Amino acid sequence: MRFLLSCLLISIGLVSSVPAETQEQKAEETEIPARSSRMAIGFSLETIQDDFGLELGVTTPYFAGEKMALRLRGGVAWANGIPDGKTKEDWLLYTPIRIAFVGSWAFAANKVRLYSEGGSLAILSIQDVSSDTFSGIGGYGLFGFEFFASDHVPVTYFIEGGGMGTSAKADKMIADPSLANGFFASVGLRWYP
Repeated sequence: MRFLLSCLLISIGLVSSVPAETQEQKAEETEIPARSSRMAIGFSLETIQDDFGLELGVTTPYFAGEKMALRLRGGVAWANGIPDGKTKEDWLLYTPIRIAFVGSWAFAANKVRLYSEGGSLAILSIQDVSSDTFSGIGGYGLFGFEFFASDHVPVTYFIEGGGMGTSAKADKMIADPSLANGFFASVGLRWYP
């Protein structure tokens, strides 16, 4: 969490330290970078409440005036807890799969995209986390910042924070904790081929 907050503060400081410019330069900077309208492939590291995860995602080209896109994400996450019949903590694997609409409402200095994302999520149990392979469904929402270096660099960096809630329970762990509920944060990169 501290890392995410530090990145956000550094980013805001970098954007706000840009020197004053002419009206023509400001007009050029509000233009949307050309590559932002292409498909993107992303990778992220994330924390979902107390769980750790890795995720891959695909974003469609932006449509509706370069303001909306669809994003499909899937990955693996590890729940930390004590499995039934054991006495020590362990990390047990599960898979969150998400599909959502992305809404992009602003570009700051032609370098930072501000966006929100909201959609549905499903939890699949891979190991002995839950007695059901399909552990539960739910929803999520987030706000994100995507940092563009220049039009010649096909990779961007992003940070996101939000919340999610699911009906998934780890019923093969002591106390049957919930899976993928609460605050989450992610950092990663997107490649625009």
